[in-house]
Amino acid sequence: MELIIVRHGATKWNKINKIQGCSDIPLSNVGINQGYLLANRLKKIDIDFVFSSDLSRAADTAKIICNIINLPFVQDSRLREMNFGNWEGLSLKQIINSDKLKFDQWRNHPSLVKFENGESIYDVKERALDFFNDIYSKYEDSNVLLVSHGTFIKVLIIALLDADMDLYKNLKQDNTAVNIIKLVNKRPVLKLFNDTCHI
Repeated sequence: MELIIVRHGATKWNKINKIQGCSDIPLSNVGINQGYLLANRLKKIDIDFVFSSDLSRAADTAKIICNIINLPFVQDSRLREMNFGNWEGLSLKQIINSDKLKFDQWRNHPSLVKFENGESIYDVKERALDFFNDIYSKYEDSNVLLVSHGTFIKVLIIALLDADMDLYKNLKQDNTAVNIIKLVNKRPVLKLFNDTCHI
């Protein structure tokens, strides 16, 4: 299996550094344009199946891609962004002013943080691996595209590489970034990470 994992296009909340999480924020005009640039890149790659988060910013990115590569896509809530609970809708500045201790812990040791009314990284890891094991059992010999979210993507990649979850703080994931993991004898190999050359 080759797993092509992409982040959704930009939203207005991305631009102003608001925490989105599971809040259903639509693509901005910039994000829509990014989606088309991404789609034109992906049409050069052999893709057999497409799955997307059911949040609109990811699903609408997937729709743009699939209209160009002429494939259907399946929405799956397991591909949703991390639920940041009470942080959702807040800017980084607001969080630093109101919850600096947790913000510092999130920046330095994210694996230790559980968000009130939300998730921890390990909750995301559990659903990410549940999804991966599901599709791997069905599509082991296929190229599968996932359209998801920044935190989810980083957690999935760290989990597949069996690395320390605190590596999360050292990774970046830009809008419409392309990541590729190839399963070689069931061993995940990271071939590409956070590639945005199409934009």
